[in-house]
Amino acid sequence: MKYGQEYQYAALIGREIAKRLLDIMKVVFTRTSDKVLGENKSRDLAVRCAVSNKAGAKIFVSIHLNSFGETGYETLVFSPNEEGGIVHAEIKKVLDQYGVTDRKIKVGKDLAVLNGTNATA
Repeated sequence: MKYGQEYQYAALIGREIAKRLLDIMKVVFTRTSDKVLGENKSRDLAVRCAVSNKAGAKIFVSIHLNSFGETGYETLVFSPNEEGGIVHAEIKKVLDQYGVTDRKIKVGKDLAVLNGTNATA
């Protein structure tokens, strides 16, 4: 993946997840293009939380691809919960087929989307 292409890959993953969920739940995207939703990162994240809250979302999933020198996937939650465990287990089923390292579920109380949504995020 080339630097700066995170949105393209995250959107691809998001659309694939949505296809698998449409039979069992309504899926609402906070954005569907590479355009940000606010004039700065803080405002962009606040708008995403507002979209989730307005939709009455029960679960909020944010997909990111980072390059911190480590590989694998992880699920960040505000506090351990059943929904996060279910989402992580479903992701694990797919990524284990490709040998992607499971970095487990981690608590991340300082993330805007975990703090700003009414949904389990």
